Amino acid sequence: MVAWPLYAEQKMNAAMLEVQAGVAIRVHADTNGFFSKEEIASVIRRVMGEEEGASMRRHVGELRDKAEQALTEGGSSAIALAQVANAWTASCNEK
Repeated sequence: MVAWPLYAEQKMNAAMLEVQAGVAIRVHADTNGFFSKEEIASVIRRVMGEEEGASMRRHVGELRDKAEQALTEGGSSAIALAQVANAWTASCNEK
């Protein structure tokens, strides 16, 4: 993924996707706040062709698999949602 932050929280989101999640490369602005065509082309080349891009794609696949597992019956997200629903039901029954 190419992260191209423009304003507000996008810079923080781009940094998190690049540094923490490892699924993006940020396009960096020059000293005047503009994005050069060379910088954009460089980032796209890195994402599309190099080992770095292949590594990111593998990591995205792993994250996708984990998300799918969490959503299946007995997965962590399904269990958490069931717990919330049970708490709400219990709360409504008390009234």
